[in-house]
Amino acid sequence: MKMLFHGIDLVECSRIEKMLSKHGDHFTTKIYTEAELAYANKHRNPVERLAGRFAVKEAVLKMIGTGLREKINWTDVETINNVDGQPQINLYNRAKELTEQLGIDQISVSITHAAGLAIASAVALSK
Repeated sequence: MKMLFHGIDLVECSRIEKMLSKHGDHFTTKIYTEAELAYANKHRNPVERLAGRFAVKEAVLKMIGTGLREKINWTDVETINNVDGQPQINLYNRAKELTEQLGIDQISVSITHAAGLAIASAVALSK
């Protein structure tokens, strides 16, 4: 039987900006992959993009029902954009193992930014 999984998250961009100011590279390397940082840094407002990617990570972790339990690292969930600009998810290590255990074979994410907020939604189907 197919199952539907969903997770959603809202992040204040100012929260990410404060973490960047306070912790700098220690924060970014713990949370984001090199590809995510490169994507954000090529935009006029990288904080907004980083907040969106943080929201995706949270939404995906909620979707699989674990949060950061189960020895998942923030960088185990990566958001990249396809050639059309649509966000896509790459999962690594424990996050990938858990989604495979749940039988998830399709994940779709959406990100939006407005009024200093970033919102992400993650939806998945099992086999």
